[in-house]
Amino acid sequence: AFAIYREKHNIPTADTIVAARDNSLLAKSEVAHLIGIDVDTYIRYEAGVLPTIEHGVLLANFVKNIER
Repeated sequence: AFAIYREKHNIPTADTIVAARDNSLLAKSEVAHLIGIDVDTYIRYEAGVLPTIEHGVLLANFVKNIER
């Protein structure tokens, strides 16, 4: 069910989020600040917690910008 939700709303996986942050050379706190969410919330998303749709959009945009 989670995979369907992620796919339907284009929400990146935890592994994708971590890889993007690693490639960006930013700290977790810097990414959280950059996309406008709480650091603890961001850390939970990297640990595999399913983001809200709103946060999923922010994370997807971050991943896209890093992949460019």
